[in-house]
Amino acid sequence: MTGSEVVDALRANYFEPQGFGVRTDTDAAGFARLVVRVRRGDVDRRLFGLRFVDFPLAPPTLRFWTLARWEDGDFDFDFTTPGETSSGLVTAKSGVPTMCIPYHADYYKNEWHTDKPWTAGSAEDHVADLVENILRRS
Repeated sequence: MTGSEVVDALRANYFEPQGFGVRTDTDAAGFARLVVRVRRGDVDRRLFGLRFVDFPLAPPTLRFWTLARWEDGDFDFDFTTPGETSSGLVTAKSGVPTMCIPYHADYYKNEWHTDKPWTAGSAEDHVADLVENILRRS
């Protein structure tokens, strides 16, 4: 699968059926990305995005933003920035708000973690695990 195909599959199989808000597009550099507002009942819980730069060879970029950004029509969900302070569960050594779960780029950056390596042959399964872990912790 390509990054665009993964984004489409995530939207159709994970997010839309569960009633989450989801936005998908291709950024100016040509990479597929999605931004998801996680809801539990009537409560917004988390706002995160995935960007697929070199899929399936590399894990996606994971970013978190404050929930208010969902309603801000002028806000650019820029995956080249670290996201927003206090929007993740932990902070990576690089300063990026994140979750300490495998299968996203910052998990492996600067050898922050070396367990559960990313493998291109299992990339689709890795992304499914990543999404399940994000949703379970939201």
